Order: sequence, then structure tokens, then C-alpha cells
Amino acid sequence: MIREYDKSDDYYGIRDIVSLWMFEPDEEKIEKFMNGLNDSETEMYVCSGITLLKGAIAICHREDGIEIIGIGVHPIFQKNGIGRAMVDYVGDKYPDKKITAQTDDDAVDFYRKTGFSVKSLDEMYTGVRRYLCVK
Repeated sequence: MIREYDKSDDYYGIRDIVSLWMFEPDEEKIEKFMNGLNDSETEMYVCSGITLLKGAIAICHREDGIEIIGIGVHPIFQKNGIGRAMVDYVGDKYPDKKITAQTDDDAVDFYRKTGFSVKSLDEMYTGVRRYLCVK
């Protein structure tokens, strides 16, 4: 079941999922992100199981559409369509909005398979190629 994140959710479970989409995650980065959810332009949705959060997607409302700022699926639930379902959920919730995301080599194929067009942004960080994905 995909639904809006609620602060009463398993706090530590969501922190583990958020860390999946961060580069070199640490407590400070995770805390800063979680505190940013109070921003009126940022939303997070979770895919919940009976006792465990399976995944999460965080979005930010931009002038030109919706930006996926993070998406992650718990490792034991990966490759089961949860990431795609969360992207589809956002698309269904905002059908008239363009959806964008930036990613790297690790996740670019996920976005391609989910129907995004992909454009290389070349090397934005030393040794890391970035991509702009648009749907």
C-alpha cells in the first residue's frame, strides 16, 4: 500500500530507506533531510507492509513540475515493482505535471525501464556521471 508518509511511521525504518538514496549517508545528512519534510513543497510517500516499510519516494514541487529527490526500496523487496509503483503513484497523483529526477549510473536503467527519457549531464562530480530523467 502506498500512502503519504506520517511522522508516526517507523522512524528508524524510514531513515534506513532514506539512506539508500543518499551519497555517503550519515546521521547528519539523514536528519537534515527528515527535517526538510516540514517544507510545504516537499512530500514523501511510503510503501508499507504489515510490519515494515518497503520503500519511499520523496518529491519536491518545482515551478516546472515534480522532482523526485529520492527513491529507495528496502533490499529484501527490490526487483518486485515497488519503485515503479511509487513513481506511478506520483504520476497518478499529479497527472498534468512533468516528473524529473537526477541520478547516476547505479539507477539510470531503473528510470529508463519506468518510462523516463534520459539525458547525460556528463560528469558533475569527480568520477560520477549524472543523468537527467524526464517523464
